[in-house]
Amino acid sequence: GEDKPMVLYQGEIEPKDCVQGALGDCWFVAALACLSEHPGAVKKLILNREASTRGKYRVRFYNGRRRKWEVITVDDYIPVRKGTKQTMYMRPHNNEIWPLIMEKAMAKFLGSYAAMDGGFGTWATHTLTGDNVFLLKRRENHAWRRHDMKFINPNDKNDKKDRIYHDEVKEDIINDKLFNILQQYDRSRSLIAVSKMEKGGESKDETTGLVNGHLFSVISVRTAGGKFGMGGQKFVKVRNPWATFEWKGAWSDGSKEWTQNPKIAKELAYVNDKNDGVFWMSFSDFVTYFNQIAICDRNVRGDLTLQFDEEAPICGPAKGCVKGCGGFWCACKGVRTIYFGRESSTEIREAKTSCIPCMK
Repeated sequence: GEDKPMVLYQGEIEPKDCVQGALGDCWFVAALACLSEHPGAVKKLILNREASTRGKYRVRFYNGRRRKWEVITVDDYIPVRKGTKQTMYMRPHNNEIWPLIMEKAMAKFLGSYAAMDGGFGTWATHTLTGDNVFLLKRRENHAWRRHDMKFINPNDKNDKKDRIYHDEVKEDIINDKLFNILQQYDRSRSLIAVSKMEKGGESKDETTGLVNGHLFSVISVRTAGGKFGMGGQKFVKVRNPWATFEWKGAWSDGSKEWTQNPKIAKELAYVNDKNDGVFWMSFSDFVTYFNQIAICDRNVRGDLTLQFDEEAPICGPAKGCVKGCGGFWCACKGVRTIYFGRESSTEIREAKTSCIPCMK
């Protein structure tokens, strides 16, 4: 509410914290929403632990050309519409401001808010993580090919997001193998975003509920309806950074498929909300309507952080310590991250099968 002070984080860091405003930076907002599924990764970028009483924040980004991390310092003066308290660009979720601070820091990193109008999701995830990124593009024969992100004139230290290209690796990937690859990256806590790139720029398709030339984040890649974790139908959970305007086809919010398949609805923890930008698609529709997939093979070994509750300033550190220790030891997050955490790789991960479903 307006009566409560703004905090850096409120509750859990999650994709719905990132809502695009009146700026064509879906490439950044979608990448940030992907990263917000991993709170520790977000907290590695914002060097403040809580809201600054001085209004000063330090954010770090990876400069791929210089191959080093750079720290950007910004204040908490956020552009608003004249005569209102409504932000012009990234919209706050409740009383937390971390996405607004990230967007302002990126605008400073690039030179201005105007410089954020249009960009590449691969560059965004590389700048947020420093890890290896690549595109998968659908070809006319419906197979997919990998394209590695590379810098044009890498010795030019000043060029940033607009001076990149994607170098094709001539090896076709069929749809069945693609699903296994995406599921493997999803399980390894990598970042995945998708788009439908066509001539004419960004435009709404009222028939499908999708947006051409717009970047969506992938939240989950699942199978459901099988037995003992095997078989079943293939699904992908997608999010529009606008937090509205959703898929209207099969398995969309409120569609008959959910009532006809209550077991699948329960297994996928389906929520019927047409106004949050989150929706499920069958994998067959997913590969039909989208033609580019951006993947960041993320190094996850630095994801462990201490949770601090700013709305409980006196007992906040104690609550964070209890919750953190519980997650570290009881939920095995510590062992899983330290001993089984993956490192970024330039190779496509092998499509391994597993009988253990991803409960994401």
